[in-house]
Amino acid sequence: MNVSNEDFRQCGKLITPHSGNLRVRSDPNNKILKDGIYIVLPRLKSKWIMSIYRDRCLGTNELEVTVDPVAMAQMSSVTGIQANVYGWLGHQRDQLQNETARNRIKDSRINTFDIGFTLAGAQEFLRRFAKMLEWPFPTWEIDPAHARLMAARKSAVDHMIEMAYQAAAASGTHRVEVAKKKEVRFASKEQFRAHIEVLLREPVCAITKLPLDISFTDLELAPSLDRRNSNGHYELGNLQVVARFVNRWKSDDDQANFQRLIDLVRRGA
Repeated sequence: MNVSNEDFRQCGKLITPHSGNLRVRSDPNNKILKDGIYIVLPRLKSKWIMSIYRDRCLGTNELEVTVDPVAMAQMSSVTGIQANVYGWLGHQRDQLQNETARNRIKDSRINTFDIGFTLAGAQEFLRRFAKMLEWPFPTWEIDPAHARLMAARKSAVDHMIEMAYQAAAASGTHRVEVAKKKEVRFASKEQFRAHIEVLLREPVCAITKLPLDISFTDLELAPSLDRRNSNGHYELGNLQVVARFVNRWKSDDDQANFQRLIDLVRRGA
């Protein structure tokens, strides 16, 4: 779906009627900001806080949003609120993100938070943002239960990244036989993390569809990073998150054959 200019402008309007704190400073045809809506904080000397872009990277995102968490924190009088801001943004990303944002060149001077959306997802995110602004000093608080879930998810992602790097470091070494060569083919650990977070957005095993235990209470159902093609590398298009026991059972088996066997077991149950 192509997002029309009118849809684009309406996204900017969603966030501004509820509070005088924000102002849309440009429209989609602005020559300075190509294809973006630039939103500022008048009360903080027109400090930039958010931009909304059309996705030009031929992905499945229709719009992408980038925000400045520091500016969000400055909207509140509560000290030490930046952790709440990141928690709130993470909560929205978990619920609404379509695909990892990749449309914008990062400014190394600003630690931004980027989310990729469908048009409907972006509209819902902006409504929620505007709702927070109905408070004079937004606290950016989220449900404590979700905060615990986010902490568990981060721990699970950290564990999978560490296991992948360890496997890559051990590959190609001589034991009884030569281990398969495995490489982590991501530009950075941050890019690797972002991809795994997308894969884990719905915490279910990619092969069996069983719920994953991201708390690691049941280790057999803990999330485990698997290469779909065991002869391939840790790279885009070759990764999936499965239950630990599934990864162990699959081992070096062909993906299609292993899925066939799982389906046979399921039908026979």
